[in-house]
Amino acid sequence: MKILYVKAYLGANPSACSMRVARALPVNPREITLALERPGETARNVFGGVIEEMVPEPPAGELMRVSLSTTPPLIAEVTRGAVESLGLRLGMQVFASFKAAGVVSIR
Repeated sequence: MKILYVKAYLGANPSACSMRVARALPVNPREITLALERPGETARNVFGGVIEEMVPEPPAGELMRVSLSTTPPLIAEVTRGAVESLGLRLGMQVFASFKAAGVVSIR
């Protein structure tokens, strides 16, 4: 399993914290969802960016690895059906999101 590292600030309200700690936190690409509009769901980690690359995952290519020009850079793994239903293509602006439960803290 490939893991992407994301910087996140610990604490419920980062702007109210007197001391913020930046950590690298792994996020599984399968935990990242893509949307054409900013999601209004429970995911609080939302990043807008452009699709830079779309590569089928072996062996059968049912999953597509989608690289985004977000800050930090994110890679999502979505089904080929999701790519088709959303009409995803290179250069398209999308929103990537993941729930905090999808993040693993490493100490």
